[in-house]
Amino acid sequence: MSKTISRRTMLRGLAGTAIALPLLECMLDSRTAKAGEAAKRYLLTFGGFSLNKGLNGTPLPQAFRPDAFGPGYDLKTAVQPLGGHLDGGGKPVRDVVTLMSGLDIPHASDVNNIPAGARYIGDSFHFHTGPLLCGTKQLYELNAEVSGPSSDQLVANAIGTSTTFKSLTYRAQASFYNPGNGNFHRDTMSFAQNGGQISAIAPQISPKQAYDQLFTNFTPSDPVEAAKKALELSKRKSVLDLVDRNMSGLMPRLGAYDRERMERHYDEIRAIEKLLEAAPVDPIGACELLQDPGADPPVGGDFPSAFGGYQSNLGYSNEDLRADTFNKLVHMAFVCDLTRVATLMYTMFQSFMNIQPLTGAAFNQHAMNHNGTQAQLDATIAWHVDKFAQLVAMLRDTPEAGGSVLDSCALAFIPEGGFRTNSGNIPGGVSHNTENMCILVAGGAGGLVKGEHIQAPTNANHPANLLLTLMEAVGAPSSSLGDISGTIPALTS
Repeated sequence: MSKTISRRTMLRGLAGTAIALPLLECMLDSRTAKAGEAAKRYLLTFGGFSLNKGLNGTPLPQAFRPDAFGPGYDLKTAVQPLGGHLDGGGKPVRDVVTLMSGLDIPHASDVNNIPAGARYIGDSFHFHTGPLLCGTKQLYELNAEVSGPSSDQLVANAIGTSTTFKSLTYRAQASFYNPGNGNFHRDTMSFAQNGGQISAIAPQISPKQAYDQLFTNFTPSDPVEAAKKALELSKRKSVLDLVDRNMSGLMPRLGAYDRERMERHYDEIRAIEKLLEAAPVDPIGACELLQDPGADPPVGGDFPSAFGGYQSNLGYSNEDLRADTFNKLVHMAFVCDLTRVATLMYTMFQSFMNIQPLTGAAFNQHAMNHNGTQAQLDATIAWHVDKFAQLVAMLRDTPEAGGSVLDSCALAFIPEGGFRTNSGNIPGGVSHNTENMCILVAGGAGGLVKGEHIQAPTNANHPANLLLTLMEAVGAPSSSLGDISGTIPALTS
């Protein structure tokens, strides 16, 4: 079955009989793949750290940005995992990952004069979700409010309307781990626009729930397993039918406020029912039912204080396993054409996750960025890079349309901050700067360059310029992202 169109294109006749239709020209438009082409996919991943630790005024060696430009770039300490994840010919994943350096989010200390796409640094040095992901200026006085949609939601509106899920939003870090400090959108990457309102999209943090959501209607190829799945779906539908009947009798007796709440709940039930009624996903080719991940790892407790608190048994919910599972889910969601747009946070902005289980360093991630050694920070960054490289390799090694799934993708791994050798006027020191940022890019959609180190041009070096380039690559071009316009031509061949 072709994966270039929705698997739900059918002609329904008497008694609900469904006959799958062949791919016809009338089914194609400017947002869907042409016959013989693979559908385009868009994915942004994220890690909550800057590229060097906060030793104010002390020059530090750059452990992320290569010295050499072009293909075969050198791998610094923090990106060593790109030298692994070999393909069948023994080539490292670096050969398909481009490193874009020289990106910059401007900053200003005058709250009344914030440049386009910039951030206010008077006392809000962590709050730059808007500039980084939406291209909009950021003001702490607005309680870190985001004033524009994120790029993934713009892409979803353009290429995601024909799949089961318009977009997916996941996060591996299970908790903020810092109850004394509001998260101010540090916990999400996705923001939707409905009319004049911008709303944050809460990411799914449960691998088990994400699995159930994706594969509720998947038909296993094994007849025995398929029969078990059919019985399970039958039971779920029976429960929903009962809820439907009970709701019909209850609604007229409720007051206006309770009726509104129940209507929202009813809409959620209808969404579940819609998934159950949809045609099953066919396990054809590389599209297959993943093994059930089982119960989620327990969520770890919070640290006792906002900044320096640390105890070895707190602040960790086996994010290593959670990240691996979400990688697999994103991979298969793309392969099975369940979605074409996704975001995945490995860790949050200003992450307070315990990194001892991952690196042996006795810090939460934020405190380590300030007080740990550069080697400890490099090991933390390398963990994130390894997860991104793992996902890239899975897409690279999955055949599709005469190439691989990666060939139709535009992927990025985005760190929170950049690199600076002195504090200047940045509150909190170099750990809170957004200069000299580096972003990893993978995929071949739209002719994206593979496996090179590229310096961003000075006239298009905002992270939003990079995102606009990726949006154009997957067939969702936009004249601007928030306050920023223009692409980076060097990123495409």
